[in-house]
Amino acid sequence: MELASNHFQSLNRDLVVNIMTRLHGRTLAAVASTCIDLRDAAEDERLWRKLCHDMWPSTSMRLLPMHKPEGFKRLYISAFPLILYQPTTKVPEDIPTCTTPDSPSDFISFIDIYYKNLCIFSQVVDGLTESTSKTCNDNFKQFFCFPFKLDWLGQRHSTLPSSVSLGHEDQDNLCNKIVGNIRLSWILYDKTKSRAVNISSWKPRSIDRSNPSEQSFIICFGSAITSDHTLAECVITAKCEVMIRQECVIRWKGITLVIKDVNGSHLNGEQSMIVVKQALFCSRSVNHDMVELGYKEFCKKKVELKLRDEEDETLANMLSATIAIASLLGICYACATLL
Repeated sequence: MELASNHFQSLNRDLVVNIMTRLHGRTLAAVASTCIDLRDAAEDERLWRKLCHDMWPSTSMRLLPMHKPEGFKRLYISAFPLILYQPTTKVPEDIPTCTTPDSPSDFISFIDIYYKNLCIFSQVVDGLTESTSKTCNDNFKQFFCFPFKLDWLGQRHSTLPSSVSLGHEDQDNLCNKIVGNIRLSWILYDKTKSRAVNISSWKPRSIDRSNPSEQSFIICFGSAITSDHTLAECVITAKCEVMIRQECVIRWKGITLVIKDVNGSHLNGEQSMIVVKQALFCSRSVNHDMVELGYKEFCKKKVELKLRDEEDETLANMLSATIAIASLLGICYACATLL
């Protein structure tokens, strides 16, 4: 009895790859696990490059320096899941140690903003060299000494698709609904190590109006990171104005990244580089519900640490007051004895 011939092997490789370009990342990984031929076809970098460009259009705006094979595959696998905060997670031991800090120019930021799942804004930012202070002549020293803050400041308009129903709904409610459907991705890519991480939360952490009389909003995203047994938070703030006329237009006023400690204080450049380095190696998950639960645990931990600090401060104040009173009584007793 003759064995059935493998007709798949007779197909042109480019044809197979072309068919597989229509798959999403998870589907592509599932197909690659079915047989050796499909696994080999799924290793084609053209597939992963298209996936990255479709998912994050900003990655097509800059030629990425890939120092390792499977560069776009590594990028997709690293940047698609979100950072997962786990209180019991130990700091990974495979983080390379170095006596000299990484250079802020080693990083590229790929920023994409979506309305639901449609990308409406893309931007690439080179380096992490912005700082809130301009008093230092040495830019490198300035970055490491002063509070870290990376800004994209500019005017950019995003027109929402015509499928967005404006209807006769109250304008405030409509604007709130539109802003609530905004999603953001911020990928930090290390050019020297070909590593990437998405430091955004995808969905907003909070939405506030910057001016109650206008349709201006401050939308916050971010992630919690355990760094050297301390807690830190990457906070991304997007400022925008929603304009509804015949069509809906969002005017972006600026996007800012800062890194804070558990008390809400801004970290300087040197401390922020440590957090960024840790973020490249931290735990991640494609389950957004787990990511959200992890962030709630982080917020709970912040409150506990704040209450503990307040208790320690109260005890210290009481101890100081007790010592002061005891000293005063001792002086009074000494004076009474002399008299």
